[in-house]
Amino acid sequence: MKNTNIMKKLVLLNAIALGISTNLPCKAETFQFDLFKQIAKGRERSNLLVSPYSVETAMTMTALGASGSTFESMSQSLDLGDSSETVSKVGRLSNDLKSLNAPDPGTSLKIVNSLIGEKSVKFDKGYVNSLKEKLQAPLSSLDFSAKDSVEKINNFVKENSGGKIASIIDKVDPSAKLYLINAIYFKSSWADKFDPQLTAEKSFHTADEQMVKVPTMVADRKHFKYFSNNEMQALRLHYKNGRYSMLFFLPAESSSLTELENNLSESSWQNWLERFNESPGKITLPRFKITDNLKLKSSLKAIGMSEPFDSLKADFSKMVEKDSKTELFLSEVFHKTFIDVSEEGTEAAASTAAEASAKALHFSEPYFEMKLNRPFLFALHDAKTNRILFLGHIADPSKK
Repeated sequence: MKNTNIMKKLVLLNAIALGISTNLPCKAETFQFDLFKQIAKGRERSNLLVSPYSVETAMTMTALGASGSTFESMSQSLDLGDSSETVSKVGRLSNDLKSLNAPDPGTSLKIVNSLIGEKSVKFDKGYVNSLKEKLQAPLSSLDFSAKDSVEKINNFVKENSGGKIASIIDKVDPSAKLYLINAIYFKSSWADKFDPQLTAEKSFHTADEQMVKVPTMVADRKHFKYFSNNEMQALRLHYKNGRYSMLFFLPAESSSLTELENNLSESSWQNWLERFNESPGKITLPRFKITDNLKLKSSLKAIGMSEPFDSLKADFSKMVEKDSKTELFLSEVFHKTFIDVSEEGTEAAASTAAEASAKALHFSEPYFEMKLNRPFLFALHDAKTNRILFLGHIADPSKK
């Protein structure tokens, strides 16, 4: 049994910013849906925003420093498999990171991984070099006892999240020895912008059965990516150049957001992605801006990651040199997110003309109408890597 007096906390900071106003070679991982559904429990009446990709990346960085049963429990939840499979999946994560960080005209996407370690700790060179090489996560040393240590960590997050996540921690725990950080910033314009002149105050039926008036965007077009079934209506809106898109899922009136989210799985997600077809129609979509602040420890433990958080059982010996007297365990996972959805697509962009028209259109194909005027699920997706960068739901767009 490990001596708790020398156990040191390993703190994971998961800082996410999505600065938007409001396609897949590899399959989606089970982890992201298991985690989302766990977080969504009890959050039916409030807005929710998570970055499955960011959490998976940060937890994989952590798992690579684990040994024995600690690694096994993390590997099972993250679907890393045995050692050879782990190498393959980390390689895929590395390739996806390079792809996502590659320049894409019309979209600004920045993903940064980093380790910030207490300067007195001797971290294992193999572990440090591996994360730097494979996941572009260099190690920076910092005196955690210094008064400005919190400010320096928060400034790093702020600088790499487009300024949308101003802080991720309030203090450095006296026993903290390492922070693993993943930060994302996304900003893009819709391929077809909404006409701001058509935006008007419309009613939204909230999850707690209230009715609120919110600025609601309107678009009437010949070509939407859309499908519907007995469970839902689904819409896909592309950003500039088509690689990234936001998907909206509106539960059928006979169903609910909770039922829809309970059906989220790898197989259902892939099935939904394959069903979108071009259809003419009219949509109404509320503008929304939300910020979420989560602690993921309990949710991660609920999906099988208990041991990493157990100070007596956790084994992160791969993170530190063998002669080091420092032993680590995972104390908390902080996750902050931000999203702003509007006519332009980007948070700060000026309004421009759009395809939407107030005139009646005539079509030979079946015409649909989709009113996102009650709780709905949404996801920001990358077609090239099949990564869900953001996943959330809107219960009340009038609340931030």
